[in-house]
Amino acid sequence: MGRLSQNDLDYSLACFLEPRSFGQETNPWKTKPHQQWDEEKNAKGPIQNAIFFFPKTTFSGTPTISVGEKEVQFSCKIADSTVRVGFRPQEMVDHSGPAL
Repeated sequence: MGRLSQNDLDYSLACFLEPRSFGQETNPWKTKPHQQWDEEKNAKGPIQNAIFFFPKTTFSGTPTISVGEKEVQFSCKIADSTVRVGFRPQEMVDHSGPAL
């Protein structure tokens, strides 16, 4: 897979979270690309990575990822490839506890 372009990030509808227990896909509400400064060109370089922001609740108010959820899969189709990563929300903690 090649580098990300700004056009690839415009396809945020092709990226989603899917909890294993009920399988409802949730799209990000915001995508933030990260570009490093290219000193030679005196401009932003190619996109190195992106941060996806997902809502904590659905429109109906239910949590996007329930407290007891064991595994969630992130999927994102970029060009001809699909990136899939599974993670365990119960292992995601910060200084104040669960990061959900």
